[in-house]
Amino acid sequence: MPPKPPRRAAAGVAEESVSPGRHDNKDADFVLLCQSLKVGENVNERAWKIWESVSEVYNDGTILDAIRKYWGICIFIAAVDLNAVSFTLTELLKTLDLNVTEFLQLLKKMDVNLDTVSTKVNSVVLKLEKKYLVFTALFEKFKRICEEIFVEAPSFQASSETNKPVAKLCWITFLLATGKLLQMEDDLVLSFQLLLCVLEYFIKISPSAMIKEPYRSTANSINSSGPSRSSRRSQNRVIQTSNSTEVDLRVMEILCQENECNVEEVKNIYLKSFLPFLDNLKIPSSSGFPEIESLSRQYEELYHKNKDFDARLFLEHDKTLQLDPEERYDLESTPRKPHAEDGHTVIPPQTPVRTAMNTIQQLQMILNTADDKPSNTLEAYFH
Repeated sequence: MPPKPPRRAAAGVAEESVSPGRHDNKDADFVLLCQSLKVGENVNERAWKIWESVSEVYNDGTILDAIRKYWGICIFIAAVDLNAVSFTLTELLKTLDLNVTEFLQLLKKMDVNLDTVSTKVNSVVLKLEKKYLVFTALFEKFKRICEEIFVEAPSFQASSETNKPVAKLCWITFLLATGKLLQMEDDLVLSFQLLLCVLEYFIKISPSAMIKEPYRSTANSINSSGPSRSSRRSQNRVIQTSNSTEVDLRVMEILCQENECNVEEVKNIYLKSFLPFLDNLKIPSSSGFPEIESLSRQYEELYHKNKDFDARLFLEHDKTLQLDPEERYDLESTPRKPHAEDGHTVIPPQTPVRTAMNTIQQLQMILNTADDKPSNTLEAYFH
């Protein structure tokens, strides 16, 4: 039988960097990785036992080139199983030099070859994967809508320094809204409808010269019949009334029409959820816009609480969130409820993105067979 990958701490200088006694049986680099992720002793011990099982299966030396990545997967499994996750997914990915897709592939490879992934871990991973695919699809759609709305389309190439501030503000506000308003952030349809609410808000508070038609003339008409744009933009904090009689939704109607969304559904979210969210946000404004630093700090709290990926990094084309090119063609259409002209659904070849979309569509089809009148639970959700 070929020798197993080396697992013990090296002698000399490397050995001095590991904790004495209880970590003598472990590879020094593994211990350093645990320290960099700030995991506790219980996670360290469990992760090493998982690695020993992994190395028994992959004993032909094929994983030596990626041994640190496998260690990271073992640490993730152990931390989730023990309810002791001390790092976010983004922090783990950056430490291991992986993107989300590569991370999931390695995890699934381990699960196929040995029984190391519990039902609990599988549940967490499936939720992370679905949320990642949904937000990737939403960001692709967000980029295209921005190009249709703003005169100088925000640049989404290279670093965040090249992005227009309004695009950053829109996206981070959306991330904060989904985190605070949606019980399930991976609901594609509700999330997209909420994104339209955010875009409507920024169209109304943006200078007229920044906005393309047909949004510009409609927003100007709304502003001319109410408080002036300059006076509304000089408020000390973001405030909008949730009184439906005082809110003009003509811009929202255009957004829904352009993006083939159900106007009434979006209006309901806008009036019952999004406007109260703005009222409670209490973000100071700068040059008429909410301060990006304040928005970002609030989202940072949610991101660290959830321990998942930092969706602000979509704005920077960060490699941890890059999707395989072959998957991107699945992200072109507007998220909506499924409709088939002949009553039959054509099933295309499956991809990870399309699988996530189909899961959502199946849930929506079930809902379509229910009573048109909202249940008490649903009504309570929007109050």
